[in-house]
Amino acid sequence: MINPLARVWRRVHDSLAFRTGTLYRIAFSSLPIAREKNHRPQGGFTYLTLSGLAQVPMLRASLWSLRQATHELPRLVVARDASLTKEALLEALDWWPGPIETYSLQDLQAFADETLPEQIALLCRKHIYGLKAAAIMRAALSGPVFYADTDVLWFKGPQHLLPPGDLDKRPWLRLQEDRQMAYDSRLVELWPFMNDKPFYCAGVMIAHGDLRDAFAQLASPGVRAVYESPRQFSEQTTFAALQRILGNPPLGPDDAYLSWDDQVTLAPSFGGKPWVLRHYVGPVRHIFWRDVFFLYFLSRRPA
Repeated sequence: MINPLARVWRRVHDSLAFRTGTLYRIAFSSLPIAREKNHRPQGGFTYLTLSGLAQVPMLRASLWSLRQATHELPRLVVARDASLTKEALLEALDWWPGPIETYSLQDLQAFADETLPEQIALLCRKHIYGLKAAAIMRAALSGPVFYADTDVLWFKGPQHLLPPGDLDKRPWLRLQEDRQMAYDSRLVELWPFMNDKPFYCAGVMIAHGDLRDAFAQLASPGVRAVYESPRQFSEQTTFAALQRILGNPPLGPDDAYLSWDDQVTLAPSFGGKPWVLRHYVGPVRHIFWRDVFFLYFLSRRPA
């Protein structure tokens, strides 16, 4: 029999775990981010993310963690939807120690229509996550690109995820490994190989080179019909299929951590972990704010 006091404490504990996320968000958002005085060497890679106006507080926190984690400065590109102006974005990130490029919705739609295969261009016109697909394909044409959603914190530099040695000329793509299948079921019917493990999450990706030929292998009238009315996971399913075609291994949990087992904990999650990054998906979004708050006081930028 469970002790009544223990039951009450468990309820209080679990409630605090979720409710304090709002307090940590407010607290971190009020903390100053100082501009750096020293020049950073260029990292030779692009860091890409996608944001709207509502995601700016999380974008600020995610990019702050990236700045703290890496020795080298990436080329920073922010794809933005119609809710976020370039001026508002640059004001929110005025502490970033380098140039900030932006891809507007109009930029990406024009790129998709002019450059990408017809079916992927259709996805880009029909869904906001299609714009993410256009942004990644555009950035990857000029070299290795790390894409991360705004709900990602970095504990080591992205360079740790690049393959050893010189990058070859063939295109490649690596997605974060997911714990469960989160795909568009209509595309899975067309691509039955997507039922096999591992499953993939498009919230964190590394891409390099021209992915258009790989996508052409997926094109069909059925795919076009799906892209006419895309759903939340249509883009994720597409990139997961591209990874399977290209044959690259996923980003494993020791590097790119994704879990929700600790959603009712109170302590920071990153202590003593080997992670390069953690992706704080919906059930643990409150932990994102707790972790970045503690990281602010515990971290020291690499020398």
